[in-house]
Amino acid sequence: RHRTSIADSKAVALEDEEKWVQRGGVRIYSDGSDIDGGVGAAAVLYRDGQRRPRVLRFYLGPSTEHTVAEAESVGTILGAHLLATEQRAVTRSSIALDNKSVVQASRKPAPGPGRYLTDVYHSGVQRAQREHPGLRLTMRWVPGHRDVEGNERADEEAKKAAGGECSRRGELPAALRRRRLPISASKAK
Repeated sequence: RHRTSIADSKAVALEDEEKWVQRGGVRIYSDGSDIDGGVGAAAVLYRDGQRRPRVLRFYLGPSTEHTVAEAESVGTILGAHLLATEQRAVTRSSIALDNKSVVQASRKPAPGPGRYLTDVYHSGVQRAQREHPGLRLTMRWVPGHRDVEGNERADEEAKKAAGGECSRRGELPAALRRRRLPISASKAK
């Protein structure tokens, strides 16, 4: 349902980021955070011509029950939802994040910890593709803390989410507004 891109080095990833910015269109950045005992996720959508990016934040719960890896996956779910609910047509987009393992896991069919979150992400991508026929989506890795504007903004928003600042329930994907997420298996152990 989507392509993935993990550059061989941080320098190559930064060059790739510049190309995405120059192309214009829609770029989404997502991140997860565990700070001060809370775990949160965020996604930020940038579109040429929009003065301010669209932002979604989700509080997963306390760090005794959830992991940053889960939050990173939830960030991609938020990103797919932002894309699906974008009002104007989108033909090409990317979801960029600073976690290689989440990018890799999005392509693996094998079960594993938190796999249900990857499945929710794929459902969000399917919805985005229904809303935007012909959409080409790439999930890509960007190096963290390298002054990539979207990634830095997603990091800030994820920290707010970890502090309990959540988007309004009606703005969130249905899978995240129904009930609390189950406690992470690794945290339960």
